[in-house]
Amino acid sequence: MDIKPKKVPDDISSMFLVEIWNAMTKSMQKDIKELFGVFYIEAWTATLLMVYRILEEILRVHITHDLKETGVSNIGEEIEILRNKNYSQSFLEKLEYCKDERNDFMHGQKRANPKEAKEMVEYLM
Repeated sequence: MDIKPKKVPDDISSMFLVEIWNAMTKSMQKDIKELFGVFYIEAWTATLLMVYRILEEILRVHITHDLKETGVSNIGEEIEILRNKNYSQSFLEKLEYCKDERNDFMHGQKRANPKEAKEMVEYLM
């Protein structure tokens, strides 16, 4: 999906199948709307932070609903549960990279550039 900042539709839900949008939590729908709000104004670091927040929420939904695990409060715990469930090492390494990257952005150690922000939005979608 080729998404350009100034071409984001007014109705973000139109980017999804109705069944998928309706299955999302209200919190995830709000985060996706906020993601495209900051993407639209080309706030690249904020865009990446929202991508990572949504990724963390997707993992939490998978872990609680599909794996029937409870009490998960952060991405580190999510990764640990997946590690204990023998998920592929390359997948876990990508999640660790995302976690570390998110922390760097969150604590001002790194700023996002347009290319990486656009790539992550397209990857998430």
